[in-house]
Formats: sequence, structure tokens, C-alpha cells
Amino acid sequence: MRKLSSILAAAVLAALLFPVTACAADADADAYSDEALLASYIGGCGYAASLPAMVGVGAVILNRCRDASFPDSIPSNGASLMIFPTPTPSPMAKYAARLATAGLDPTSGALFLFREEENAPASRVTFSDSGLAFAK
Repeated sequence: MRKLSSILAAAVLAALLFPVTACAADADADAYSDEALLASYIGGCGYAASLPAMVGVGAVILNRCRDASFPDSIPSNGASLMIFPTPTPSPMAKYAARLATAGLDPTSGALFLFREEENAPASRVTFSDSGLAFAK
């Protein structure tokens, strides 16, 4: 019994750390996979952020996915922003991911994310909240 529970625990951990992408033919499953993956990156960056800032993090990642100058995947853009995903995103991170994937963008199309103490180009900042600055 102990061996079975450790195998199940390892399988659950692997599923959390490495989400399986759904079949391309199933659009709803794809949307859920992207949303869950985005939530893990939002949770990795915005752990102490407000909901608008968390939605902003998700929006920046999605904006970069849509822009030809950046990679077209959530993990690539999350990594390029130095955001490390969390295997257990909070309910607020999941809600922020849902809002961002639905098209809410408090950053007005920002492609860059800065900690406010970093030197964000003030002329390009479109939104600032919870110690994060978003810029075009």
C-alpha cells in the first residue's frame, strides 16, 4: 500500500509540474491547458500582487505570444521574463489567467514587465501596480 501511495504521489506531482497539453482537435481542452499554464506563471510572478497586476502579468505573456518579435509559447515568454512557474497557483492566479485569456488587458498591450525598482522606461510604462511596471 505504501508503494502505491508513493507512486500516486509522484504521478500527481509530475502532472502538476508538467501539465499535459491537450489534443489539438479539442479547442476547449487547449484553452484550458493554456489557462492552467498561464496561471502557473502568474502565480510564479504575482504571488503578492493585486488582481489587476496578476492579470497584467498574464496579459504581457499573451501579448508576447501574439507578437512576431517574441516566441509563440507561454513557457518561452515566461522564461524570457524571468518568471518561474509554480506547480500550485493560487485561486486568484487561476482567476487572473481566466481573465487574461478572455482578453482583459489592463496594460494596454504591454510587452515588457519590470520590477518598479528596476529602471523601467517611464515614457513607455502603460500600467503600474503592486511593485510591477508594464511597458510597451
